[in-house]
Amino acid sequence: MKHPTEIENYDGDLRNLAREVTNLRYDSLTKFLNYISMYLKLDANKDLKRRNMQLYSKLHDVFTYLDKSINDMEKVWNICKLHMKETNENKS
Repeated sequence: MKHPTEIENYDGDLRNLAREVTNLRYDSLTKFLNYISMYLKLDANKDLKRRNMQLYSKLHDVFTYLDKSINDMEKVWNICKLHMKETNENKS
């Protein structure tokens, strides 16, 4: 499989994409990161089946660290969610 260096049908560069993704509300950002982790796991498993252990091992490390970050991001969302609720109640 060839991995592209740009995203088809996206006009911005990767830096702009990163900015747009990080501007998402944290629960949506968490979902996005979960999708990335899921696809990295799929890629890693393909490499494992092809017995490309070096690539499998590194991809495994990446999605393991990413899963830890996702867990932390869920905590961030839980903190922000409480603040958003308070802010919305104060507006009423």
